[in-house]
Amino acid sequence: MDKPPPGPCLSIYQHIVSRLAGGETLDVIRREVFRDFPQTPDHAKPRYHCQDCQDAGLVYVWPVKGPVLRAAAAGEGRRPCRATMVPCSCREGEQFFNGTEKTACWTNQDVRYKPDRYCRCRNGDTSSDAGWQEYVEWVEWKRRQKPANYEARFDDF
Repeated sequence: MDKPPPGPCLSIYQHIVSRLAGGETLDVIRREVFRDFPQTPDHAKPRYHCQDCQDAGLVYVWPVKGPVLRAAAAGEGRRPCRATMVPCSCREGEQFFNGTEKTACWTNQDVRYKPDRYCRCRNGDTSSDAGWQEYVEWVEWKRRQKPANYEARFDDF
């Protein structure tokens, strides 16, 4: 404890040092410091720029085609599946498009995550009931987005 930390921690640091100099034990000081200097709500907030990918550049999404989508649309119940990953629309998603043909994972910019194109699968967990319900609601919402002149003749294929 030679050099005090900069910023708002300085007062806490000085408080701890003065009590240690007074002969108190670190365990007692620790308990009382947490009582005297409680965490603010800002300490509990996650620290990232993008809410969708949490600065990872990739977003887990539910399948947008196939039997899982048809089961959700028909209200049949959950089918076993895996979440897919797509690049995020933020700055961090750019890394998956840059590079040579061998190092770039995606070449089509249309694959980027957008809430109207993909249903986000929280933490890639396809087994939770809440996640499945969110997916079913997204499928219903997506179904209502079709234009007024849409004909459903080929929906069953």
